[in-house]
This record gives sequence, C-alpha cells and structure tokens, in this order.
Amino acid sequence: MVFRRILILITSISLVGLNAQTNDFEKRLEESYNLYTNGEHITDWLDGIESLEKLGNEFSSKTLANYWASYFYTQVARALVNAKEVPKEINTKYLLDKSQGNLDLVRSRIDGSSSVKPSDIHALQYLIYSFRNGTSKDDLMKKKFSDKAEEELKKAISLNPNNPLCDVIIATNLIKKQDLESVFAGRILLINAKNKFDQSMEPKFLTTNWNEEWIKFWLAGANKGVKFLTNPKQVKS
Repeated sequence: MVFRRILILITSISLVGLNAQTNDFEKRLEESYNLYTNGEHITDWLDGIESLEKLGNEFSSKTLANYWASYFYTQVARALVNAKEVPKEINTKYLLDKSQGNLDLVRSRIDGSSSVKPSDIHALQYLIYSFRNGTSKDDLMKKKFSDKAEEELKKAISLNPNNPLCDVIIATNLIKKQDLESVFAGRILLINAKNKFDQSMEPKFLTTNWNEEWIKFWLAGANKGVKFLTNPKQVKS
C-alpha cells in the first residue's frame, strides 16, 4: 500500500514537471515563431529561424521548432530573388541546405507521439526538392530534383490521403496549368484544404500547417481564372 502511494506521488511529480516543460516550450516556440513572422528584412527572419533552432536544440524530443525552421528557410530562399540587401554568406544553396538539415533533424526525432507526422515530413521535403529544382542551372539536376519532389509528394499522400498540406500542393500545381478543368479542380482542393485547416483548434505555431497561408492568394487567382476561362469578356485586364 505504501509502495503504491509512493509510486502515485512520483508519477504525479513527473507529470507536473512534464507539463511545465511543455508550457515553457510552447511559450518560447510562439515567441520564436512571431520573431520570424513579424520580421521585415532577411536579417530579422534569420534571427527568428535561429531562435527556433536554438529552441529545438534545448528540447531535443520536440519536433515543431525545427520543422518551422526548415519551412522558413525555404521562404527566405524565395525572398532572395527580390532582396536588395543580402548578407554575403547567404545564398540559395546555403538556405536550402539549412532547411534540409532541420528537416533531417525532425525526421530523426519523430515517433508516435510527435506533433510532426511522417506525411508532414514528406510534404515539406517535396517543397525543398521543388526549390532545388527551380534554382538549379543544370538540366540533369533539375530533372533529378523534380523526380524526387514527385516521389515525396506520393509518399506524403500514401501516408495520409487527408493531409491538407498535400491538397494545397496539388491545387497550386493544377492552377498553374491554366486550363479550365485544372483550375477548377485546384479551386475545389483549396476550399477542401481550408475546411480541414479550419478544424484545427490549435494556434498556427503549434501545427504543421505551413502552406495554409498560400490559400488566400491561390484561391483568389483560381476564382479569377475560372471566370476568365468561362467568359473572358467579363474579366477586366
């Protein structure tokens, strides 16, 4: 009887400690996430990403900090195209390598209780390979990364056919084709993805919903595209 009480006490203390650790992680994750999203320049964004990486190092059992760091590195790589002031050591390859490194770290930590699921890993890996395809100057490498990206998307879908990340990826690819059937299908997928994302009760930084923010832009384009493709005279240039 005494042993059982001691065991219950130890378990209770452990749970309290675990909850405190989780609360601390989530608070700091929000701060690091906001540091990036509120940034206005590349250096601001990199500060936010580095804060996420530091948090991931301190909480080695957690996956969200490095997952968001991986995604944000791809967005800084995208921003380099129109950036006026870029630190000398920063280039697309460097940023995509950093993105890959963070995703590899997440992959090594993932288990059944992780916030990041295997399908989410493959969806983000698709994005990294797509960026490498888009920035490569060698035709053979472009083909290699294009094939790798397609394979990762297939893996993401097979692991979770209802993953809204995949819906958005497929939708944007369809809309880019610019024919009525593809644009209309892409539009439907975006609406479905939005409905799935809206079901989440968690703040965005506690999710893996990195391409949720794409929906507004692509849905507006799809709506206009459907109108133009069905009745071009009614759409103003």
